[in-house]
Amino acid sequence: MIDTVWVLIILAVSISIFIPLFQRWRNSRKTPARSEGKPFKRKQETTKLSKPIVEKFFLSTGATGLAPGEGKHLTRSRMFYTSNTDKMGLFASFVWEGLYGGDRVVYIFPDEEKSVIRAKLKEYGIDIGKHEDEGSLVLVTLSETFLTQEGAFERNKPLNFWKQLREDTIKKGYKHERHLLDLGDLSFIKGQEDRYFMYLREEARMQLMDPFLIELRGVNRENLSDRHINEFRLYNARFMDLFQLANVFSKALGLNHIELTGRKMLFEFDPVSRYEKIVQEFATEASANVETLVVFTRRGSTIHSTLSEQKTLKLFCLTQQVSAPKEVSENETLLPVTDTSLILDVIDKIIKTHPNETVNLVFDSVSDLILSIGFEKTYHFTKYASEIMAPQRVTALFLLNGAAHEAEAVHSLRSLFSNQIAFGKAGIQAVKLPKIETQAMEIEKMPTKK
Repeated sequence: MIDTVWVLIILAVSISIFIPLFQRWRNSRKTPARSEGKPFKRKQETTKLSKPIVEKFFLSTGATGLAPGEGKHLTRSRMFYTSNTDKMGLFASFVWEGLYGGDRVVYIFPDEEKSVIRAKLKEYGIDIGKHEDEGSLVLVTLSETFLTQEGAFERNKPLNFWKQLREDTIKKGYKHERHLLDLGDLSFIKGQEDRYFMYLREEARMQLMDPFLIELRGVNRENLSDRHINEFRLYNARFMDLFQLANVFSKALGLNHIELTGRKMLFEFDPVSRYEKIVQEFATEASANVETLVVFTRRGSTIHSTLSEQKTLKLFCLTQQVSAPKEVSENETLLPVTDTSLILDVIDKIIKTHPNETVNLVFDSVSDLILSIGFEKTYHFTKYASEIMAPQRVTALFLLNGAAHEAEAVHSLRSLFSNQIAFGKAGIQAVKLPKIETQAMEIEKMPTKK
C-alpha cells in the first residue's frame, strides 16, 4: 500500500514538472498568428531600403515638412523636381513608409516610366509582387487614371476611381490611403492642362482637411510655364520646391550643392542672432539631396530644439550624465561629453558605415566642448575630427561662439579650417571659402541613383 502511494506521489510530481516544460517547448515552435485583412497589425518586416533612402526625406515633419504625421489634418503636399533630382529615392521612401506603417499606397506615374518604376522600387527593397497581391500597393499609369480610351481628360473618370478605391480601402481596414502622383511634365494631358487644373481645384476642395488621405503630388518643373507653376502653388497644401531647397544653404554662400560638398567649415555665430536658422537650412539641403545627416549637440540647446523633431537625421547628445553611449530613441543617442576618443570613434564609424554616400555632419558646438573639457583637449579633438572627415564626400559644420573665448584660442581654432563662415546682425558671411574645382569633386563623389 505504501509503495503504491509513493509511486502515485512520484508520478504526480513528474507530471507537474514535465507538462509545463512540454507546453513551453510547444509554444516556442508556434508561428505567431497574423491578423487577417488588417495589414497594419502585422509585424513589420526587417528588410531595409538601401541607403540613402531609409530615415530620409519623407520620414519627418521637420525641416522639409512633406510627410504629415499621425493625426495631422494638413495631409496634402506638392513638390517640384527636375531631371537631376533623385526622385525615385524620395518616392521610394514615401511608398516604404506607407506600406510598413499600415497605409494603402496608390502610386500613379507617367506611362513611359512603367517598367522603370517597378525596377526601381524593387531596387530599393520593396517587394512589389507581395504588396500588389495583398492589395496594399496599387501601381497605375496617369493615362489609366485620368484619360479615356480616346485620350481625352474626363473629370468623372478619376473621381470614380478615387471613390471606389476609398470604399475598398476603408473596408479592408487600412489606416490611411496614401497617394503618390507623379505628373511628370504634364505631357499626358496633351494640351488639356486648363481642364486638369479645374478638376484639381475641385478635388482639392473635396479632400481638404481629410485626415484619412496622405498625398504627395510631384511635377517636373523644367518645361512648365510660369502660369502652370503658379497653379500648383495655389492649393491649400504644403509645398516643396526641391530645385530650390537642394541649394538653400549653399546658395547663401554663393555656391551650389556640388561646390559645398566636402567642405569642413568653421561656423562662428552671434549667440543672440537666429543662427539656428542657418543650421536648419544646412539640414534642409542635406535632406533635399537625400543625404545622410548627423548632428552632435546637447539636450536643451537651440540646435537640439530646432532639429530634434526631424527624424531624417541622427542626433548624438553630449552630456555629463552618462559614462557610455545610451540610446534614448530611434534617432537620438547620449554620449559622454568628456570622452573625446569615443566621440571620434562614433564619427569614424558613421563615415565608414556609409561608404557610398555623402555624409553631412553638424558639431554643436566647439564652444560647449571648451567649457566641458578645456581648450587644449578641444583643439586636439577638433583637429583629429577634421582628419577623420577628410574624404571629399563628408561635409561638416563646426559651430563656435567666438565672443566666448580669448582671441588667441579663437585664432588657433580658425587655423584648423580652410573654410570659414560667420553669422550675425549682418546675416551670413563667407569669411574664407576657397574655390574648389567642381570637376574633380564630381569624379570623386559617389554616383547617385537616378
